[in-house]
Amino acid sequence: MTVEVYRDAWGVPHVRADDDLGLAHGQGLVTAVDRAWQVEVDLWRAQGRLAERLGPAGVDWDVLARRLRIADTARRVHDALPDDDRAWLAAYVRGIDDGLRGRPVAEVDALDAHLGGSTPREPWPAWGPVGVLLVAHVLFSTFPRLLWNDHVARALGDDAVALFDAAGGAGDPGSGGSNAWALHGSRTASGLPLVAGDPHRLLELPGVYQQVRLACPGVDVVGLAFPGVPGVPHVAHTGDVAWGVTNAMAHHVEVFRERLRRDHDGWHALGPDGWEAATVHEETVRVRGGDDVPVLVGETARGPVLWRTPRAERPAGSDDAPLPGDDVVAAWSVRLPVRATDDAGVGCLRRLLHVRDAHDVAHVLRDWVDPVNRVLVADRHGTVLRVVAGRVPERAASQRRRPHDAWSPAGRVPPWAPPVPPEHVATVAVDANERPARAEHDLGALYAPAQRARRIRTLLDAAHDAHPGQETAASTAHVHADVRHDGAARLLAHLPPDDATLSPAARVLRARLLAWDRAMDADSSGAADLARWRSALVRHVAAHPSLAALHDDHAAGPLLDPWFVVPA
Repeated sequence: MTVEVYRDAWGVPHVRADDDLGLAHGQGLVTAVDRAWQVEVDLWRAQGRLAERLGPAGVDWDVLARRLRIADTARRVHDALPDDDRAWLAAYVRGIDDGLRGRPVAEVDALDAHLGGSTPREPWPAWGPVGVLLVAHVLFSTFPRLLWNDHVARALGDDAVALFDAAGGAGDPGSGGSNAWALHGSRTASGLPLVAGDPHRLLELPGVYQQVRLACPGVDVVGLAFPGVPGVPHVAHTGDVAWGVTNAMAHHVEVFRERLRRDHDGWHALGPDGWEAATVHEETVRVRGGDDVPVLVGETARGPVLWRTPRAERPAGSDDAPLPGDDVVAAWSVRLPVRATDDAGVGCLRRLLHVRDAHDVAHVLRDWVDPVNRVLVADRHGTVLRVVAGRVPERAASQRRRPHDAWSPAGRVPPWAPPVPPEHVATVAVDANERPARAEHDLGALYAPAQRARRIRTLLDAAHDAHPGQETAASTAHVHADVRHDGAARLLAHLPPDDATLSPAARVLRARLLAWDRAMDADSSGAADLARWRSALVRHVAAHPSLAALHDDHAAGPLLDPWFVVPA
């Protein structure tokens, strides 16, 4: 097996090999060299063994990872793969291990110097890349937001849930997110399509993506990989076809309110047809420099259990459930599509390396599972498609906003919705996490405001109006550098009138805000004024007595605290 690696002027690794397996091995090798600490940490996360290396700081993650059954799910997905896909993953894992073997990792050395002792280096398990893929997406779903909606409804009533809907008009006009856009060849100077993807994630260091080029006979692809996972799923160019993705904001992970009890016959959960068997066992989180933490892990017919645990009842240093023996224990279960089907769409990753046109991409992505993406695809033949990829349960729109009662008819697990047919794009397409215009693409309930999609379309249309049919990659680059904050107008409309009730300083600030050009340049004093004023306004509203109940304990566990911060 021959594998060659060279780096271009930007340090991007280019991997060449004789076949797919050699390519996977080479990609694993350069990933271990470039992202050693990142991939090791993500594997520890997938295993639920972060605290073994980091100490008490890793306990909260390990508790959630074990309760959501990440490692067990990854094993099941791996074992269900066909032989050729398992061989491809195995080649990547060998590359990771070869890259890490005998290589000092500066962050691990620093960790050991800080905590004392040494961090053991263990070979990657065969299912490791699947686990890392799950780690990248397990909190990238709507289930924490469903728990927040449940918290709002309990605290303020059902009608209050809509007040926090960013897409409903009352939400944050500064919400960010991903975007992708495509132009048909009738709009471009070359007569061929343009497609762009700008995937936004939470700020992380190192980032969740790794740029790489992969080439072997029949394959020549440049794109963004998830370190620890072979292939380039989200943004890529194969020479003949390219694609970019945004999150479809689909309702693909479901949450159920559960009632569990333990009797002489074991654990049971109350389902739509009465009490049914549930599986519950205890696992132990090992903690470097600290006491072991017991974790109660459960699963109902709907999915893994998240125990409701008020802070006052949590043992020190853990987030454990109420002790067995309580009559009925309240909890949630989370139905993750990957666990429900033993399928993470891993086969798509290898097949995407070989696609030749937009229809190939659409065909491959029929088997994608999680997360649900809207994908804009364009090829050299002039075809432009919008593809919705991922597995979604069949639920009415009215049933996508809140957890379901497991003991009600809604507690019956629905079938998976059929794939959405690809949409042909004849002029321009823009996606930015907003509610889609086509009803068949509307698979969610919690969308981002539409302002970013409108702004991108405005910029593209302005370029077309100025020079019809002459757009190029260079002439549209400004779309990704745009700093105008159109949504600020919705906030500025709430400024009070300029009268004697305002202090002199407030009048000066008001005038500056209204004179500001709405550009969020890094050196803009107006942008800084808006940011400070907006933060003060948010804190003021969040502290209002009418929202006091929202600050109460949500009982979902400390790792999910960020979804329950009222100012956020």
